[in-house]
Amino acid sequence: MRIGIFIGGVLFVFSTATAQVRVGFSGGILLSGAEQIRFYNSKAYSTTTYFWSGIIDCSITEGLSVMLTPSYAEKGTYALPVEVQGYVPKLSFRQTYVEFPLLLKYSFGSTIRPHLVVGTTVGVNLSSRVAAEVHGPALTRIELEADAASLVRDFEYSLEFGGGVSYEIDEYIMLTIEGRYSHGLSNIVRKGSVAKLYNDDFHALQLENEAVYKSKGFKISLGLTFPLEFDVH
Repeated sequence: MRIGIFIGGVLFVFSTATAQVRVGFSGGILLSGAEQIRFYNSKAYSTTTYFWSGIIDCSITEGLSVMLTPSYAEKGTYALPVEVQGYVPKLSFRQTYVEFPLLLKYSFGSTIRPHLVVGTTVGVNLSSRVAAEVHGPALTRIELEADAASLVRDFEYSLEFGGGVSYEIDEYIMLTIEGRYSHGLSNIVRKGSVAKLYNDDFHALQLENEAVYKSKGFKISLGLTFPLEFDVH
């Protein structure tokens, strides 16, 4: 159902009889966090990761356009459970996604153009890893890691909104700085366990109950776009 709505939105972008289109690319940092219940036994802390995007910006009317920004994004959080006998474990959960944000954009101004964006995102999971790192008085460091694909659903759905400003460098090139907040609408984890890491009794993570893990984050990006005009008949 959600995939169908998203595809319908993409088709709407290209259904305009005559479209003014800008294409380009952007990249930046992602302050990645999560809302979680029964996933970590303590607070989930944010991490700083990165993402890269293509840009297709299709105007509808003066100042109003629809953007499709296919992206590669790395996400993740970590937790620090309570210290036990001098040992401090650090648990990390990391995912990579190909994302397809579909955004409605409203711009105003001339050479310098502030804008607002809002829309939805479908993410396709590429990989998921869980890691454990332990420090203690009798050792320097122990690091263990495993594939957590069995715990993660294939698709993620999010809401995004934010704003930015664009500057026309010349008649062709436009520089854009943007910030967007992303909030996960779907729980990305499911029941299961990861591969054994250390010996027959050790697992990095096993979910027997209905845990909840919804990604959230703030993206800061810098991008360039170029005009592309065509007629759709």
